[in-house]
This record gives sequence, structure tokens and C-alpha cells, in this order.
Amino acid sequence: MLDEEKLKQIQGATLIAGSDEVGEIEEVFSHSSDNVPAVVAVSAEGRRVLVPLPQPEAQIGEGQVTVPFDAGTISGAPEASGDTVADDLLTAVYDHYGIADSAMREDSTPGGTGRADQGMSDDPRSADAADDAQQRHPGYGT
Repeated sequence: MLDEEKLKQIQGATLIAGSDEVGEIEEVFSHSSDNVPAVVAVSAEGRRVLVPLPQPEAQIGEGQVTVPFDAGTISGAPEASGDTVADDLLTAVYDHYGIADSAMREDSTPGGTGRADQGMSDDPRSADAADDAQQRHPGYGT
């Protein structure tokens, strides 16, 4: 679970890949359904890239977060933009790193991510969007 204390530990921390400092974590994005940190936006080599925080492999420590990826993989990662990470971008991030979405979450249902410091909506497309289950979208609640 992502609480205020963990958010403070992650945001602004230095991302470490192996023994390489990659950059500063600018934003933390968590899954709307379980509020677990999913990906972070990191300034790396003039780009703002997305890096997953797979649990338990990602190590959150004092002023740094260590991930099980190499710096080269991170530098070629998809770039972050905006306050949410759309499902297709999240899929591209996970594909880039060779991990499955289900390995990153406490549940196994599809869903996007939203900025962790802005509160979560059941629908990551906007802060005031309705829950997909309430809208009776296909595949939800069946």
C-alpha cells in the first residue's frame, strides 16, 4: 500500500539501476485499484522516462530506490507525459522491461495508473470520470 510516508520516500529519491545512478524520481504513479506504486517518472539523460517498481525486487531506501533493470534499458524506456499513464502506454512500459502487468499488482484486473499524490479515481482517464463498473462497460463486473 502506498501511504504518505512511502510516497515521500520515493518522490525525489535517486533511482539506482545496478550500481548506476539514473536520475531523480519526479512522479510516482500507482494503480487505481490497489494504490501500489506501479511506475515512476525519472529524469534520465534529458528525457522523462517511465520505470516500473516491481515488488519485492525494487528496494526503497533512504533517498534512493533501486530497481532490477540496467541503465541502458531505462534510458530507452517510453517517456512520461501528463498526470496519468494510459493503459496502452503502461502496456508499452511493461513490454519494454519484459514484465507482466499481473506481476505488478495485487489484483489481476486491467486498469490504468494515476499520479499517486493526487488521489485515485476508479477510472484513470480523469479525476471525475465514473467507475467502469457503474458505466456497465464490457468486461467489468461479469
